[in-house]
Order: sequence, then C-alpha cells, then structure tokens
Amino acid sequence: MLSFDGIPRPVPGTLTAYFLGPGFGESIVVVFPDERCMVVDACYQDNENATLALLDKVIRSRSIDLLVLTHPDRDHLRGAADLLPTTTRLWSWPHHGSVRRLASIASANAKGKIYHDLYLLLEQLNQKIRNGLRTGGGGVGMPQWPEDPGATYHVVSMGPSSYDENSAGVELDRLVEDRLKTGWPSTQALLDGILTSGQAGDRPNRLSKAVVIEWGVHRLLLAGDVENRGNPKSGWGGIIAELLPEGNEPDRQHLLQNLTLVKVAHHGSAGAFSQEAWNLHCSAGKVHCGVLAPFNLGTNPPPDQATLAQLRGHINTLTITSASGKAGAAAIAAGWTSVHCSRATGSASVAALTLNADGTWTWCLSGQALLYR
Repeated sequence: MLSFDGIPRPVPGTLTAYFLGPGFGESIVVVFPDERCMVVDACYQDNENATLALLDKVIRSRSIDLLVLTHPDRDHLRGAADLLPTTTRLWSWPHHGSVRRLASIASANAKGKIYHDLYLLLEQLNQKIRNGLRTGGGGVGMPQWPEDPGATYHVVSMGPSSYDENSAGVELDRLVEDRLKTGWPSTQALLDGILTSGQAGDRPNRLSKAVVIEWGVHRLLLAGDVENRGNPKSGWGGIIAELLPEGNEPDRQHLLQNLTLVKVAHHGSAGAFSQEAWNLHCSAGKVHCGVLAPFNLGTNPPPDQATLAQLRGHINTLTITSASGKAGAAAIAAGWTSVHCSRATGSASVAALTLNADGTWTWCLSGQALLYR
C-alpha cells in the first residue's frame, strides 16, 4: 500500500501542487489558497490508484472542484473513473462520442482488453454528464475557472487548437463509420496512436489539453501531452497562434510567459520540446522550475536525452518524479546534477510544490522523485 508519510498537507492561503508518477501514467493535484481542489488526469502506482490515495491521505478529502482529463491516452486515464463520483466540474478533450465508439469496438475484441478502462470511463462519464455534471474547457485561452468575480486565481484552458480539434473530429467521425464496418485491426491502429494517413504522430496527443494557473506573481503551465508537430497550425504552433490578437481581441501570449513552473509535456519525449513555446516561456529569463514525469513502459521510453539537454538552457531546476533507471541516467548524461531537497519518508513517488503569496516556493520530494540543477 502506498504511503505518503511526510508529504506536506495544503495550508490555506498557499497554493500546493502534487505531481504523481509514473507508476502507470501521471497525475497532478492542485489545492488552491481557498482550499478548492483541481485534479489533472489519474495515475496508478504499485497497482493502486495513487491520485485517489493522495486525496484520501494527504488532502483528506475526495471533493474535486475541477477535474481536467487532458486526452484519451490510457496512461492518463486509468483510475479516472474513480474520481468522477466526487467531481463538480469537468474539463476534457473534445469528441467523447467518437472515441467512446472506437473504444467500444476495441474492448469487445479479445485482444482489446487494455482499452476496457477507456470504454468504462467514457460510459461513466456519459452517465455523469446526463446526471448534471458541468462540463467545458474547450479552446485556447478560455474558459477560465473559477468564475467568481473575486477569485484571486484563475485556471485557463490551453488547447487543443481549433485546427487540431477540427481535423481530428473529421477523421474520428470517418473512422467511427469505417471501423463499424471493418472492425478490430484498424481500430487497434487508431487507439495505439498511429495515423491512418501514414504520417508519424499520435492522435490522442493531438487532442491534448494543457492548462495555465495564474495566482499573484505565480504562473504555472501544466502542458499535458501537447507536442511540437512542425505544423504552424498544430500542437504548440496552433495554440500560440490562437493567443495572438485578432480583431478586438487582446494579445494573450502573456499566459505562456514569466512562468514559475512548467510541467514538461509528453514525458519529455523527442516531440515534447517546442522552441517557439520555450521562447515565450523564457522571454524574461529562464523558467524557475520544471517537472517531468517519465514513461516507464517499452524498450526506449521517454524522456529523450536531447530534450533533457535542451531544457537545461531554459529551466533553472528540474524535478523528475521518478528518476530511477533510464530517466535519471539520461538527465545526468544531458548535464543535469542531482541536488539536495527536503524529503518525505513515504513510498509514493510524489513531488510536492508549495507556493507562497510573496513569490517564494518550497519543494518536498518522496519515493523516487529527485531534483536536478
């Protein structure tokens, strides 16, 4: 059973962010100064829902005021269904219906058991929406939460871009119709993230959301799995383009500037680093803190060593939530050096960041999490 001994509890008047993973997937839990709670995705560690365990043992409440499901990749969704019963508001990726139909086809096949979590989540999500769950979160730079006029902080949706949402929607609708006729093999290819057009890419990541948190002098970018696609309309290119002013709209690029923290996209993969995005992030100097959750499956999982080397020029310190094995070795090979940090004694891999209103912050790490400079 996961333990969280020594992980700091949230304190009213501060903002505390807990970064979990990987076990299978990654998750972020944020407790705001007024004690409202936001959860981004879900994470399993040691066959236990680590997100739910942290809510129970550290936050001591399962009440989720905003649940953000960034995209339909299983490593971000396993365990998310457990969070729905106590969720008040949901932001999620677009095109639930099409993804649900494809997951249904996959889960009905003997080889498709690994997609059953996605199908069950979407079934429960549909039921929760029918019962009145408030949903939203589409678009770039809007909506903002909370809607209270006197709120001292805001969470802002970042993505997917209109181009990615529309192009994925057209293709998903076509695939649903085709796969109902052709069945399992092509559906497996879709859900494994292979574009049927033959171009390299990952459809679930094309739909990925990111969010920005603004509180006082602090601004945090939780980058989801948004990637650099080399297409100015897609990924970070599309998001940045939609932040530029059009007509009477304000310029909203400031949302990606002067950042206290960036949660690095897509486990630090080769496609995770967008120079255009990082030019904005570092327009006033290096980002103070980076957080990276590695991926721990496959023969050569991210983070990518070249990406880690690029991040050295853009981030002052980097926390890797599970630095054992390849991730830590790749960081050292890229020039990062492990440094001392306050540590808890619990077994769960957690990086806890407490932000103060005066602009200062402190880290407390647990399990396999390490801090690098």
